[in-house]
Amino acid sequence: MPSSFKDLRVWREAIKFTVAVYRVTGRFPKHELYGLTQQLRRAVVSVPSNIAEGTGHRSDHCAGTGLHNATRRGRFVGVVRRDRSELEQLDKLDC
Repeated sequence: MPSSFKDLRVWREAIKFTVAVYRVTGRFPKHELYGLTQQLRRAVVSVPSNIAEGTGHRSDHCAGTGLHNATRRGRFVGVVRRDRSELEQLDKLDC
């Protein structure tokens, strides 16, 4: 088990993707600054943030059963999937 979210490959890839989205949205027209640009940036930042938050919720509440951690992991995987879906949907917008 990784000792930190920074040890997770998925988190490192999410950070790279976040930086790429910021670069791309920096070239968007100024009239999109408070629309699509802001929405894309909020969505992309939430992916690595949720991964980090999810790994920070480790607990031995149900030590030996794995139930507590599995439940939390499942919730955060769901959140990250929703974030990814939002980004995919925003990518389809033709502006």
